[in-house]
Amino acid sequence: MPRNQLEGMLVKELGEQWEAKVGRFEFTPFASASIGQVHLAEHAGREIAMKIQYPGVASSIDADLATLKALFRYTSIFPRESFIDALVANIRSELIAECDYVVEAEKQERFRELLANDSRFAVPKVIRELSTKRILSTEMMQGMSIDEVSEKADQAVRDRVGSAIMDLTLREIFLYRYMQTDPNPSNFLYDPKTDRVVLLDFGAARDYSHSFIDLYFQIVRAGARRDRETCLRASREIGFLSGEENRLMTNTHVDSIMIVAEPFAHPGLFDFGSQTMTNRIYKAIPIMLRNRLRPPPPEIYSLHRKLSGAYLMAMKLRSRIDCNLIFSAIENQYVPFIPKTETPNSCLLYTSPSPRDRQKSRMPSSA
Repeated sequence: MPRNQLEGMLVKELGEQWEAKVGRFEFTPFASASIGQVHLAEHAGREIAMKIQYPGVASSIDADLATLKALFRYTSIFPRESFIDALVANIRSELIAECDYVVEAEKQERFRELLANDSRFAVPKVIRELSTKRILSTEMMQGMSIDEVSEKADQAVRDRVGSAIMDLTLREIFLYRYMQTDPNPSNFLYDPKTDRVVLLDFGAARDYSHSFIDLYFQIVRAGARRDRETCLRASREIGFLSGEENRLMTNTHVDSIMIVAEPFAHPGLFDFGSQTMTNRIYKAIPIMLRNRLRPPPPEIYSLHRKLSGAYLMAMKLRSRIDCNLIFSAIENQYVPFIPKTETPNSCLLYTSPSPRDRQKSRMPSSA
C-alpha cells in the first residue's frame, strides 16, 4: 500500500504516537499476507513482524464474492446453483473471520499453547500491546521456505519436515478438532538451527464439532482399512451423499477416498515423491461434479483444503513418510464422544467419556 495509507493505518490503529511504541519500523514490507503486508520493526530490543491489513478489505468482500459467483455461473464449473451458493457462503464466513486480527491473535495463542510441549514446532509469540483489529504484531522468526527445503535440504530433513506437517495435520483434525486451514506453503518455515517447523498465519483456524469429526474419523479409518462398506455408510451419514446417487457416483466417491487414504494403508514409508494419487483423483473429479446430488458438508471445504495442502507439501518435498504409523498413533489416542441421552426432538446430546472409556478407546483395534 502507498506510504500515506500505511501511515494512516498505523495512526488509526496505534495512535498518533505509534512511532514511540516501536524502536524501528521498516516502511518497505518484507512479505505479503492474504489481506495485508508484513513489515519488520523493533520492540523492547527485539525484532518483530507487524502484519498490517489493507484498507477497505472487509467492506469489499461481498462485491468481490458477487464477481466470483458470476464467474462460477459463466464457466459452469458447478452443475447446480446450490453448490455455488454453499461454496460462496463458506468463503464469505471465512474471509470475514480473517479480517479481525484480534481474533487471529487469540487463535495464534491457542496454537502456541497446544504445541508448547512439542519440540518439532514453533509458533511466534503475539505482541499484544502492538496488536489491534487491523494490525497483528508477533516475534520475528526466521527459517527456510518449503521451496528452499525442497531444493537444498537432504532427504532426512525433507522426511522430517513432511512427517511433522502430516502428523500435525491429523492431530489438528482428530485430536484437537481445531485446525489452521490455510495450506499456503509460505505459512510454514523450517529453522535448521533448531530443527523446528515454524508455523505462521492463523487467521483461517477454526473448530470442528465432535459429531462431525466422529463421522469423518470413521471415513478415514475405513479408507485406511480398505473398508468400502463402512466408508459408504459414514459418507451418507456425514452428508457427502444423499443415498439417491447413481452407482457411478457412489463407486467413484468411495474410490476417491480409497485413493486419498492410500498413504495410511501403506505399510512403512510412503514415497510422496513418486505417488500416483494426483492423476487418479483428477480423473475422478469431473465424474463427481456431474453426478453429485448435494453439496458437501460446509466443514469439508476448509478441512480438505488443508489436508490436500499437506499432501502437496509432502509431494513438493518428496518426503517419505510412515503415514500408517502416524495414523495408528492417532487412532490409539482418538476419543469419540459418547451419546448420553436422546431429547424429545431426537437430537443427541454428547458427553465426555469416563476415564475407563478413554482407556478402552486407546487400545489398538484388532480389526
